[in-house]
Amino acid sequence: MRILPLLLASACALAFAAPASAQFAATLGADYSHISLSNGGGDGNIWTVNGAALASIPGIGFNIQGNLGYNNLSGGGDNADGWNGGGAAFWADDMFRIGATANYDSVGADGFHVHFTNYGGFAEWFAGMFTLGVKGGGVSVGADASSFGSGSTTGSYVGGEVAGYAMPDLAITGTIDYASISSLHETDFTPQVEWLFSEDVPVSVYAGYTYSDVGGEGISENANTFFIGLRFYVNGNGSAALIDRQRTGTVGWGTAFAPLARAL
Repeated sequence: MRILPLLLASACALAFAAPASAQFAATLGADYSHISLSNGGGDGNIWTVNGAALASIPGIGFNIQGNLGYNNLSGGGDNADGWNGGGAAFWADDMFRIGATANYDSVGADGFHVHFTNYGGFAEWFAGMFTLGVKGGGVSVGADASSFGSGSTTGSYVGGEVAGYAMPDLAITGTIDYASISSLHETDFTPQVEWLFSEDVPVSVYAGYTYSDVGGEGISENANTFFIGLRFYVNGNGSAALIDRQRTGTVGWGTAFAPLARAL
């Protein structure tokens, strides 16, 4: 498995490229998801590894972040591989983070390839033991298939997030994401729980569920996705609570674009 070393190398490259006065943070993760489709669509398994690294310049609150990830989908005797990469530039202080983001996703299998490019913005507000977030932007989609040639289309996306910290090391998060691409539309609802094992050993476990509703162009599909994974935080000196590591580390949901179509 060469993926994790690649992510670690990318994080180190960003750190060494940053100015000497910059501060560095990174997050590495791996998870397993099981998707079940309605209307006899079957089910599938997804294994994912991803990482993000940022360099922040103290004094002005400016940050640059890079993201990289890989996933493998298997189901019904088929396999597909996906890669994604991108980044963000944002301003942050003790109360908020706001900035712009762009990402590229590529999913391919035998005779078929689809790619997504999303671009937009996000904002997070730290209100005591709660974090409130919004994001939105545009997306372009291209597809190539040996059976019918190639094509492209455009769309948009928007989302909202509420994260509450029942304890400093326990986060309970709810998100809603909506994407409209051509005449297709999708709404995703995701509750998630994350727990940091130890403030001295920054490894957390998280688990959650996503309900997806997809419609348009004669398509009506629902999907249930259950996922579980681990995250490793690299930020701060010494021990720190989950709430602090998330608010001073890399941006997660705000920079992500993950409609069900990416996994299908």
